[in-house]
Amino acid sequence: MLGEIQRRLLDALLSGEILPGASGPLWFPDLSFVLRHPAVALLSDNLAEDLSVEQLARPVRIVSLDTLQREAHLAGDIAYLRFHPAETEGDMTRLTLEARIVPRDPALHPLGLGGLQIRFRRVGDHWAVAEEPIYFAI
Repeated sequence: MLGEIQRRLLDALLSGEILPGASGPLWFPDLSFVLRHPAVALLSDNLAEDLSVEQLARPVRIVSLDTLQREAHLAGDIAYLRFHPAETEGDMTRLTLEARIVPRDPALHPLGLGGLQIRFRRVGDHWAVAEEPIYFAI
């Protein structure tokens, strides 16, 4: 269940596809920083066990923060996506997806860029957007 909506959110964000129930494509400030890499880095925290990133609109690699920090130290700043823990109430699930940057300097903490928060409602055997997304910049 959670893997399905995480996948749908990722695919819609990366492809520009409009999710069922939404009024337009998803976006958020500074997404271009994430998309400049050949494969989108997705932090391994808070992912559903059944999340599949195969055959998304863009290549996605699931990585740990430690790995990103090592890579950034060698290659420079790396932007990535990170899910917050999902929040479920009844038939509604809220997802928060954030873009962040791991700086080259290992003494610095990752920096927030922006993101979105979106609520999905179970409709029959699939999920639809229940409310328009909330976009934020950090």
